[in-house]
Amino acid sequence: MKWMVLKALRQRAGIDVVRARKNPNTMDFIENRGINLVLDVGANTGQFGQSLRNRGYAGRIISFEPVKEAFKALENAARGDDLWTTLNLALGASSGVMAIHVSKNSQFSSFNDLTATATSFDPEAEFKASESVVVKTLDEAAPPGDAGSKILLKIDTQGYERPVLEGAKETLKRVSGVLLELPIINIYKDNWRFHEAVAYMIESGFVLAQVHPVNIHNRARDSATEFDCLFRPIDPAVD
Repeated sequence: MKWMVLKALRQRAGIDVVRARKNPNTMDFIENRGINLVLDVGANTGQFGQSLRNRGYAGRIISFEPVKEAFKALENAARGDDLWTTLNLALGASSGVMAIHVSKNSQFSSFNDLTATATSFDPEAEFKASESVVVKTLDEAAPPGDAGSKILLKIDTQGYERPVLEGAKETLKRVSGVLLELPIINIYKDNWRFHEAVAYMIESGFVLAQVHPVNIHNRARDSATEFDCLFRPIDPAVD
């Protein structure tokens, strides 16, 4: 019956009805690329890992989180999941020990200072303390490569994404995708701009595959503050 209605619309009104395709999301990418290992950098309390599990991802997850309080919650989130490893560790351009600013809401904790407009975005972004944390490069901390690994690298480090990538030169050669949270309105000092991040990824051999708004600014309610940007390796046959 349905095909008869569509045929009548085409013949009598010249209307051709086609099924609209939904916009692709991260899970589409994971399934299409056969991702079986997610490197979750800046895991906070495990929100990203839990969302993957809730949406059907059954592969390995390695989550990195330096802030002690957030890490305890991350451990609880991953407890009983044999394929989810948690590491109380920060990642950066080089190894060492650094002081991280801890926010009232630990999601905003960062090595970078806040801008003057940060608390107008969210009062919970205000820093309440600092902690000394161990830092390694991702090239040091990532598991050894193997032929069967299809890797998605997710980095959400509150303005510290570029140093993480600087310490991941070798890891980037073997990943199938990179998911970054990138700013339109900067709430952290010394952070790159959106166009600078895209240019950096292109120079590193990746092109934008998906863009999704993350949150809306409290004052500019029609404007996104950040976007989740999923990059894939440049394919000479397509790009």
